Amino acid sequence: MPEVALDEVIPRLMQEADVPGLTVAVIRDAALVWHGAFGVTSVAGGVPVSEDTIFEAASLSKPVFAYGVLKLHESGMLELDRPLVDYLPAPYRDFEHLKSSMHDPADERLQRVTARHILSHSAGFGNWEAGTIGRLHFEPGARFAYAGEGYMFLQRMVEHLIGQPLAPYLADAVLTPLGMSDSSFVWQESYQQRVAQGHGGRSKSAGNTWIEAFSAYSLYTTALDYARFVLETMRRADAGPELLDTRTLRQMVTPVIRAGETLAWGLGWGIDTTPAGDYFWQWGDLGDFNNFALGSRERRDGLTVFSNSERGLSIFGALIRAALGVDPPTLADPTGPIYT
Repeated sequence: MPEVALDEVIPRLMQEADVPGLTVAVIRDAALVWHGAFGVTSVAGGVPVSEDTIFEAASLSKPVFAYGVLKLHESGMLELDRPLVDYLPAPYRDFEHLKSSMHDPADERLQRVTARHILSHSAGFGNWEAGTIGRLHFEPGARFAYAGEGYMFLQRMVEHLIGQPLAPYLADAVLTPLGMSDSSFVWQESYQQRVAQGHGGRSKSAGNTWIEAFSAYSLYTTALDYARFVLETMRRADAGPELLDTRTLRQMVTPVIRAGETLAWGLGWGIDTTPAGDYFWQWGDLGDFNNFALGSRERRDGLTVFSNSERGLSIFGALIRAALGVDPPTLADPTGPIYT
């Protein structure tokens, strides 16, 4: 049973890497079978991490946003392969009326960017590199390049289509139907007494109380709540109008663009071909918070892990091997190019 091994393995890994707090949820046979909370929410405060401790999800926000985009696709509001510019009234197709200034209206390649490009990180945007934010670096669809900027660009288009801010839409369309009651894309005052504090020095934004949703990184959640989302991604049968049709759901984990020898990207999730089968996955790195989630529709297993340390990624490979008995090659080098 995983609980025996993990109760022994996790504290040792945390001590070796100096990770103050961590929480894990393990999935087997498409069911949550174990949850563990270890360490403290803050070294200064010493409050133990519990199953309802709130963590900043960082880039684990992206697949949740992608699910919300696919809900719009199913409703007929957004075609995945239609240029996003087509959804703007003709006088505004230079994008100037959008809230975000993250674009270069003079770049004619913007006229060909689609939602599918952005969700699969193949639109040509970058990932917050100083001096290039908002620029396209290649022809949309030409290749893979991990791009948080693209998700923000698509967010502004989504907000234009739905006529409201992103946070309430995702709450109604994704979080509430999936029972993710401890999750939000904006700060809730109820989190104040149970939020983990980040540890490290790489990100000045870690620990922010986001009052505006950011599709690429602002989700607050717990390991248990996010496990519900992983379980949803595994779902094989239709479950009613509030959730995605299974044919649409499978697109999240169907390769769109190659990202490496064993890696591809679908609509929101990375896809890792391993000796144990294909795993969908996403990491989160907001400087002082490191997180990881993965799952297999074939094996019906998976894991979510959240840490309040910039060193968390360094132990996730060993933790996943202990919990699931698989060794995804994406974790072989957590400082490699896929993580930048």
